[in-house]
Amino acid sequence: MPRSLCVLLCVLALSSAATAAAPRMGSSSRLPVPRYESIAAAEAFGRRGPGKDHRIDWVYHARGLPVRVLEEADEWRRIRDPSGDEVWIHASKLSPNRTVFVKAAEAPGLTLRSAPRPEAQVVAYMQPGVVATLNECLGGWRKVTANDGSTGWVPAEALWAGEDCTLPH
Repeated sequence: MPRSLCVLLCVLALSSAATAAAPRMGSSSRLPVPRYESIAAAEAFGRRGPGKDHRIDWVYHARGLPVRVLEEADEWRRIRDPSGDEVWIHASKLSPNRTVFVKAAEAPGLTLRSAPRPEAQVVAYMQPGVVATLNECLGGWRKVTANDGSTGWVPAEALWAGEDCTLPH
C-alpha cells in the first residue's frame, strides 16, 4: 500500500474516532444529550409526545426529582424518571440543578458519611426514594445534601443518577 494512502486512512480513522467520542448535542438547548436535570416545577405534566396536544401520562409533584433528558424537540424534552418511565415534558419545567434519588437501601437506610470512605463517621441515614442535591464527586463516592440539610458522602452505586458527575456550571 502506498505510504500516502496509509497516512490518509490513518487520518480518516482518527477523525472518525474523535467524532464518535464527541457527545451528541441537543437540537434546541445545544447541551449534551443524554444528560441529567431535575424537575423544577411543583407540578409538571409528562406527555406521550412533544406538545400540549398529546395525552398526559404522568403528573409529577416532585420538585427536584432527577430525570435523564434523552431527546429534544423544540421546547420539549423526552425524559426518563427513576422508575424507568419515559415521557415528554416542557423544558420550562426542568432545571439544570443536579439531584440524585436514593435506590433501595438496607435498614436503617443509606449511610451518609462524613468523608468518602466506608469507615468514616456516620452523619445520617437516607431512606429509599429520598431526593438529594449532588454537590461533588470523588471516585465512586458522591457528596450530597438532603432536604433536611444533612450533608455527607455515599457510594455512587446507591444513587439513581449518581453514576454521572456532570455538574452545572
